Amino acid sequence: RYAHSSVYDGMRRRMLVFGGTGEFATYGSTWGDDVHALSLDGDPTWSYALGPTQRGQGRNFHSAIYDSGNRQMVVFGGRTDDWDPGLLQPWALRLDGEPEWIDLGSDGASPGFRWGHSAIYDAHRARMVLFGGDAFGRLKNDTWILKLSCLTGWEELVVPGTQPSPRTVHTAIYDPN
Repeated sequence: RYAHSSVYDGMRRRMLVFGGTGEFATYGSTWGDDVHALSLDGDPTWSYALGPTQRGQGRNFHSAIYDSGNRQMVVFGGRTDDWDPGLLQPWALRLDGEPEWIDLGSDGASPGFRWGHSAIYDAHRARMVLFGGDAFGRLKNDTWILKLSCLTGWEELVVPGTQPSPRTVHTAIYDPN
């Protein structure tokens, strides 16, 4: 599998891996929509956190963050064969109790279809911050935020000064200081 996302669930000391591309012969797809968990206590052990019969929206080259305030993995964007409209919506995998996918919805402004972008979780402001990516062959250098405390939708963040060059398939980190 490649072009997947992974997040760290500190409360349960595990890494979660979602989506990506590979040969998923068990359900005849090249777009992964299952979630695997790697326990980091004792001997590392892989298990299904959410199997392929409980489908999210399979995709690759998407972004994911771990929202510790709401105990959920938030996923956005990516690619599929048919550019499903579900890729325009942020989705959350709720991790309290039985894991389940929730469409977080997003009315109004949107980053639009894109893949290969980066995203970070800003815990201080309880938001997902997204940058760049590829929109149908057009590289982007815009920045968008999704407030996770009130879910008012996406808002483009206009940053003064010289912007980084447009880019795709890059990474980002969050520096809390």
